Amino acid sequence: MHENSVEAASMDAVVARHMFRTYGSELHSTCDALQAGEMSADGRQAERSGGVCGSRWMRSQGFPAPLSCATGPRVGLAGTTVVWFIGAADGSAGPFAGTTSAPGPGRRGGNRWDEAGRGRRFMKICIFGLGAMGGLLASRLVSNDAVELSVIARGAHLAAVRERGLTVLGQDGPQVVRLVASDRPADFGPQDVVLNCLKAQDSWTAAPSMLPLFGKETAVVTCQNGLPWWYFDGLAGPWTGRRLTSIDADDRQRNAIGTKRVVGCCIYPAGEIVEPGVIRHRQGLRFELGEPSGATTPRITALTEAMEASGLEAPISDDIRSAIWLKLWGNLCFNPISALTRATLDVIVKDPGTRALARSTMIEAQAIAERVGARFAMDVDERIQFVLRVGAHRTSMLQDLESGKPMEIGAIIGSVQEMGGIVGVRTPFIDALVALVSQLEDTRRRNSRSGT
Repeated sequence: MHENSVEAASMDAVVARHMFRTYGSELHSTCDALQAGEMSADGRQAERSGGVCGSRWMRSQGFPAPLSCATGPRVGLAGTTVVWFIGAADGSAGPFAGTTSAPGPGRRGGNRWDEAGRGRRFMKICIFGLGAMGGLLASRLVSNDAVELSVIARGAHLAAVRERGLTVLGQDGPQVVRLVASDRPADFGPQDVVLNCLKAQDSWTAAPSMLPLFGKETAVVTCQNGLPWWYFDGLAGPWTGRRLTSIDADDRQRNAIGTKRVVGCCIYPAGEIVEPGVIRHRQGLRFELGEPSGATTPRITALTEAMEASGLEAPISDDIRSAIWLKLWGNLCFNPISALTRATLDVIVKDPGTRALARSTMIEAQAIAERVGARFAMDVDERIQFVLRVGAHRTSMLQDLESGKPMEIGAIIGSVQEMGGIVGVRTPFIDALVALVSQLEDTRRRNSRSGT
């Protein structure tokens, strides 16, 4: 697909709605007012201090400036020239009047989620972290007219996305999407949903910076590998309320995000960052969602509908902890083994020695999981065969090691070791892998500091 065609599919919903909502909730501006950076709300001109709009805003985000305006019910795009049709989505006065996004003239206020999970015409979603999984989610959600999407990225990746868009290398060839991106959460304000796609250790660091994205009812989907920091919250049994300090030291994420916002997520796709602005999607579109309580709530219903309407698979689990364990069951052994040996998954499974090590580690983890009430839908050998079918895949821990990034040791295996200590399960194989991969990480850091 030509890049301009991708822009036509994505910028319509993403750029225009972000501009309308962020820089003028009831915009009845003329083209001159847009170009001047002025706002009009019910005929009253206003200047937004510290903000930009119209052509200035477009240029600041790396998009072509709007060149013409007209009235009408939608926003359109012709080639690479943005043409704004300023009016209501339902034909009434004001863009998108009648929706429930923000109380104002011609809009309903009140709860964002109705009983059917469809309380809003548009859902505001921010993807926090534009790595392989964040990029995959963004490339799909940006095409959904019912989603107003923004992304938080940083550094060279952000610069590349702003300049050239995000390129996704998939089985159907390259796809280029233009995204509304920033490194400042305050640029986007409160969201309906924040998809936290950072690595576990980065999520701990960045958690307080997410606060500008939170409104009263904002949901935060934890899209990390490994056990989540909220695992014991609300869990029936003697360990309810316990903490996993290996992934949330000093309750940093708990205090910034809060358990009530959390929606759990188990990620199945495989992918990687190729270079700034480019990701490779190898396989899979499944993001299993679940409330920690197991309930099917309006917010999770609305989110899964939005994701599935975007071409993703987003089933709702009534036991998200067990789903997380089923994936982690393989990750907790194959990730550190791959980092230690530099081998891909198929090599590790086919080698008798590393397969046996992985199996012994998985049996220890199963004992821990079942002690805290998790259920496994397959036995250990079936799970290993599932890994074999993935093929010659470089695990996320191996990818991080080779690219000089910190490995997710705490979330993927350290948290399992910690949980074993909490519930009283001995873990000699897990202990050995933690010691070895931690030493590998320490050596990498020392060599990085010394330049060797």
